[in-house]
Amino acid sequence: MKAEILAIRPEDFRHLHAITKSIATPNPKIYWSDLILTAIVSWTSLFIALCSPRLSYVQVFATFFSGAAFYRGVNFIHEISHHPRNLRHFTVAYNVLFGFYARIPAYFGNSHADHHSVRKFGTQLDPEYEIWSQRHPLNVLRPLIASFISPFLLFCRIAIIPVIYIIAGKSFQIKVIRRFSSIVMNFDYQYSNTQPKVLTKVRNLDLAAMAFTWTIISIWVHFKMPTDALVIHYLTLVLGNMLGSFRALGVHRYTSGFAEQNAQQQFLDSVSIRETLFSSIWAPLNSNFHSIHHLLPHLPYHSMLEADRILQNDPLLQKYYLTTVESSLWASLSALYKRARLNQLERVQRS
Repeated sequence: MKAEILAIRPEDFRHLHAITKSIATPNPKIYWSDLILTAIVSWTSLFIALCSPRLSYVQVFATFFSGAAFYRGVNFIHEISHHPRNLRHFTVAYNVLFGFYARIPAYFGNSHADHHSVRKFGTQLDPEYEIWSQRHPLNVLRPLIASFISPFLLFCRIAIIPVIYIIAGKSFQIKVIRRFSSIVMNFDYQYSNTQPKVLTKVRNLDLAAMAFTWTIISIWVHFKMPTDALVIHYLTLVLGNMLGSFRALGVHRYTSGFAEQNAQQQFLDSVSIRETLFSSIWAPLNSNFHSIHHLLPHLPYHSMLEADRILQNDPLLQKYYLTTVESSLWASLSALYKRARLNQLERVQRS
């Protein structure tokens, strides 16, 4: 039975594309309305948190909603990386509303293409992959700990480093783009596209993001705003990073061993997690359906629920799809920990 499940036939792929063709086109109206509504919730919640009494229930809940909403907004960077031509001017709006605040400009998502590359997925050339199943089980906590550190690193990257590479020149800027301008789980990853057009785009966006950051700092200092404002800002970023870390750990099985994976193996390494009451918080934009995304990377986020329904009910495809489905995020994370624990025990026994 296992061999049958793993043997996805070419005609099944053709059938899949045929039955999802009608939902494969991004709808700009949905993207724009979602982006604007998310921005309203993000900034309004942040304003309420800043104006509320310290440690009041209102401030605590407003900070949480602001962090979750900004996290949702930052997730649009993933959609931008897949649909740059279908969403004109969307990148600019993303940068202004979310990218500069979180210090994650849209070009940080350029490396995402390597995560979908058949040649690079699951290897050391994949920025968003780490072989957690073969690491010590406690290593799964590493991304969560990094959530508290990454806001400081991103501040240095956006507010300080651009000044240095403008002075130091092109060679230093190339090093920065290769090593410090991508969303990564694999810290050895290096982005390869450093063409002049890319360098110019990154430099311009860095200058804009740096100007935004220092303008906010200047306003804070000039008006002698309380340190609470910085703490709330920091907590919204930490919350977003933490939610992203949980999601990233849960949507792959991380069993490649850094060996090259074909398209079928890429799909089977990915996980879709059933829709729950809280999935829209930790997996915004339907990112819990990750195996569908690797099966149909061109599919817009607003079509994922329909694709899930199609795959679960299609006689030819359901047997493949259901092997990638977990009942909850906790179930997926528990399975990851158990695989890592089992591999650790086997290593101890061999030694």
